[in-house]
Amino acid sequence: MSACTYFGDDAAAALEQWQRGGPTLDFVEALPDGGSGARLAVFHHDGDADHPEHKLLIKLCAPDEGAVTEPYDLDIAWRSGPSFDKGARTFDFPERRLVRQVYPPLAVADTWLMFLGIALDDRGDHELTPLSRLTSSTERAGVAAAVIRSVLSEWNPDPGADHSMTALEFLRRALGHRAAPDSALARTATGLLGADAQRPRITLPGRSASLPNPLCFEGSALAGLKPPTVALGRAHYDLHPGNIMVETIPALVPDAHRFVDLSRFQQQGLLARDPAHLTLCLVCDYLPELGDRALDDLVELLVADAPPDPNEDLLPAGLHTMVRQTRSAPDEWRHRRRYSLTDWRPQYLLALQACALMFVTRRTTERERRWFLELAAHACAAFEGVAKPVPSAPQPPPVSPTEDATPSRPATETPRPTAVRTELERLRPQLAHALGRLSDLRFDRVLDENLRTVIHRCERLERLAAPSSAASADEADDPPWRPVLSTARALRELRNGGDARQDDVERAREQFLVALSALLDDGPNIGTPRSSLR
Repeated sequence: MSACTYFGDDAAAALEQWQRGGPTLDFVEALPDGGSGARLAVFHHDGDADHPEHKLLIKLCAPDEGAVTEPYDLDIAWRSGPSFDKGARTFDFPERRLVRQVYPPLAVADTWLMFLGIALDDRGDHELTPLSRLTSSTERAGVAAAVIRSVLSEWNPDPGADHSMTALEFLRRALGHRAAPDSALARTATGLLGADAQRPRITLPGRSASLPNPLCFEGSALAGLKPPTVALGRAHYDLHPGNIMVETIPALVPDAHRFVDLSRFQQQGLLARDPAHLTLCLVCDYLPELGDRALDDLVELLVADAPPDPNEDLLPAGLHTMVRQTRSAPDEWRHRRRYSLTDWRPQYLLALQACALMFVTRRTTERERRWFLELAAHACAAFEGVAKPVPSAPQPPPVSPTEDATPSRPATETPRPTAVRTELERLRPQLAHALGRLSDLRFDRVLDENLRTVIHRCERLERLAAPSSAASADEADDPPWRPVLSTARALRELRNGGDARQDDVERAREQFLVALSALLDDGPNIGTPRSSLR
């Protein structure tokens, strides 16, 4: 098959142009996409002056908001390291655990073609195998535990912390767009619970006891609770067996693994999220064969403070062993960081609640959807038992008659919708990075790519805000991403026009920088106009 036809017409034209006078490609095989919508294939590559002959994995990223930023996210993951990396200690996680972009990405319509190195073992002798292809449950469990240890201990030797994050803030950050009141998760839960979906407590079909509603983000008991602390750091955020490559030739080596698909990489992610998500991915393999009693035992195994005795439940031995291994995998990192179990467990329960809710919309049978919803509710109940109360805000001193009271919020200033606020916080580091480059003359060669990145992200904010905003688009109180979009599009049109005056382009760029700086609200330095950098 020709290298120029596998990915479609737009990609074919781009690849034809890319190969002219340069390296040529020969198709080897197509690879499964893992359900993301991306397309992947392996090609032989005849090499060039900078790259010897080798195989390439070429990936056409899925045309959705998360995936189209993957080249940027992978680049950030490679460059993200602790401050001590500049001193005596070394940080070799990217070299050992990630794959490289061999060539810069190629723009195709609304997405990218990425040219990636093939994942090899540390010696470069053999290609690695996706964890999803391992058939032994014992081997999969061993690899999953090794992966969790490396994500925490190797990728985060310098974890950060947030000591004031509330439970609701944690869930919103973990769930992202799924936390919106009109999300697919909310609609699916309403179909399962009916009127209970809007109440603080729920009673699942076939159950008599009520549980806290894990979906009731506003007005729930979680509004006044918080974990003692929250560990933050580098996180994959889409850690599943298809994104983990492991050495299997000549024998399985669980510690020899690499990660692919960094399209949702977070520099300040919730560290408890990856372990919980990977555990539930492996749990899914067992669900079809479990009876109702065994499913109850599995909830207890995942949620209980001390895992139950394997001789006292109805779970397969492999499932029981896997959960125990993944739950204990963070212990090595905790002990090294002097991080107590009483600090880790509340985060784990919140992450388990959030990840269980993600699977509510991913499973195809009502039985499994209902089970994940019940798991989320039990995790929520367990968290309530170990949470800390949110401290009351100190009351301001009374205003004396001679002092002017603090002006109230203008009537037109309304809080951003929950999902939009969550997404803006997730995108903030990426937007700040793009703004820094757009303000710097040295990066003019990639100005269009950085401008395109900002437009993609602001369009995502606009789409999230549209269904939940009660304000008319004609109202004066425009959301802050609208000026960014309008000025970015105006700058792009001027640059693409070809006959625009340089003064007009400079003026459009400065207007855009001011708008983007206002959106980030990070002070005057980040949006320094181009003219002041000359």
